[in-house]
Amino acid sequence: MKNKRYVKDMFSAYDLSVEDIQNRNIDEDYIEEVANKTCVYIQYTSDLKKFYVGESNRYLTNTHNSRFMEHINEPATVSGNITHNKFDRVLIIISKHLKGNGDILETKLLKFMDTEYLVIKDKELVNSRLNQVHAEELSYEIEEELFPELWTFLKEKKFVKSELEDVIKNPIKYYSPFGKILDNIQITAIEKIVEAVFSDDNSAKLLIQGEPGTGKTFITATAIFELIRLEKKVAIIVNQTSMAKIYTDLFKLVSKSSKPFVGSLATFKNGLERRDFSIDDYSLLIVDEAHRLKQPQGRHNYLPSTYTLDRNNLDFTELDIIEGYKKSLILMYDEFQLIRDSDIDIKKFKERVNESTGYEKIELETQYRIKSSSKVAASNYTKGIRNILQLEESNFDEEIFNNGYKFKIVDSLDELVDEVKAKINASYTNARILSGFYKKWISKDDLTKYEWKASEYGVDLRWNTPNDKLGKKNWLKYTTEKGLEFTEVGCIHIAQGMDLDYAAVIIGNDLDVEDVDGKINLVGNPKYYHDTNGIPIQGTDDGSRLTEYIKKVYYILLTRGIHGTFVYIENPKVKKYFKELTENKTLV
Repeated sequence: MKNKRYVKDMFSAYDLSVEDIQNRNIDEDYIEEVANKTCVYIQYTSDLKKFYVGESNRYLTNTHNSRFMEHINEPATVSGNITHNKFDRVLIIISKHLKGNGDILETKLLKFMDTEYLVIKDKELVNSRLNQVHAEELSYEIEEELFPELWTFLKEKKFVKSELEDVIKNPIKYYSPFGKILDNIQITAIEKIVEAVFSDDNSAKLLIQGEPGTGKTFITATAIFELIRLEKKVAIIVNQTSMAKIYTDLFKLVSKSSKPFVGSLATFKNGLERRDFSIDDYSLLIVDEAHRLKQPQGRHNYLPSTYTLDRNNLDFTELDIIEGYKKSLILMYDEFQLIRDSDIDIKKFKERVNESTGYEKIELETQYRIKSSSKVAASNYTKGIRNILQLEESNFDEEIFNNGYKFKIVDSLDELVDEVKAKINASYTNARILSGFYKKWISKDDLTKYEWKASEYGVDLRWNTPNDKLGKKNWLKYTTEKGLEFTEVGCIHIAQGMDLDYAAVIIGNDLDVEDVDGKINLVGNPKYYHDTNGIPIQGTDDGSRLTEYIKKVYYILLTRGIHGTFVYIENPKVKKYFKELTENKTLV
């Protein structure tokens, strides 16, 4: 293959032979045009099966001190090594827009090529997935003009197969480690998950604990894609239908032979019993939302298709079933997200899952979902919400409500809807309305009915479309396609685990306040709580457990929004309580 130069509107590309570069058998004009200039380069094999993406301002120089020569001489363990990877060609891209910004194009290429290659068996991106340096800056010229033209060129060269718009729509893109700065704890967690499949006697056990937004789902997805590369099959146990849909959508383009199992423990257990698959098919079991594993208490649907336990053995939980499979096991857990008696008891869980029982614990600390626009750490928002809801007492910087995160209490429901409309019109397409379960579900079988009526609230709203009517789509995608973003209100069971650009939360009459000797306590009001399976069995609760569940429901809902949260509070006493704690600390 000859050495060639391609001149495009936004860039020039030089497709050169590695051997010719080594022998200085390159047109001198090419060398002069490329030498000592910022470039992005793709080292590749001429059969178009293996690729490495890099960025340098000295890839080719007139001396021996070039990045190219470093790649020739570096150890085989270094991902860009030319000799070890048998790279015989390199594509060098230069542009006036790359000076000082080459890492932006490098990051964009890595993220999009990674997304493409994760579902293409015959192409491999050899860059290190966990220790790659990424650009955090943005460039309109590179991202909106140069990159689309470059992607079209790479498609013509058969480096990639998909149209750019198809890769943009691919949900895998959001879980690629390329384009994200991973902290050391996240990297360790991903590495530990991958290493678990190689443990002796399938004995690895790992607990990854973190509050909402610390990256549990991202870590899970990133590790699974790495295991897919290694041809290891994984089962993801997730008891929530809404989360299962998100995972199913994420892995839908993966080949059937590599696709992980995604579903509830009941579905997995029934599949094993029917011999649809074997436990030996799986190298690893991962339980997302492990705090939603069941115990045989509270209100349940006891159908064999959905229930796995013996109601006569109150000590036997779904954790016992999962550990009984004798497979390496990863548990993702957050104790502040237990919302029913049927969720595994915190105390029992901690007794079962600790160092003495063979579990290694990793605690995620950095908040990634909540975005702070100031120096006030985003974690102060989640801590602050836990304090306001009286879930825990801890120190936090109250300035987060005034400087760093958009938090606003509105006075009416139609004002809340207007905030969502404004954000969606501003291209924040994943802004949604959420609520605690304080309204009876009258629209479940009749979509002409509304739980929130315009005659009372100034706007007609109804609960989210049931999971069985969404088909294979998750609620976010469904509401976008059907134009229901301003009509439907997501309940806790559709929203848990979800990332939203902005969350608009209705706090209903299921939450109340009482004054005990001058101290204001938040309490649950069972009269307005309509999650049937979430209500403790009569006579088993003095109200404290229900109060705890209701507060945790609102904690989950109030921590869905990435850039901000708008709140409408129906109970005047609760509204006064919230405003007193956030007044003069609220962005308006």
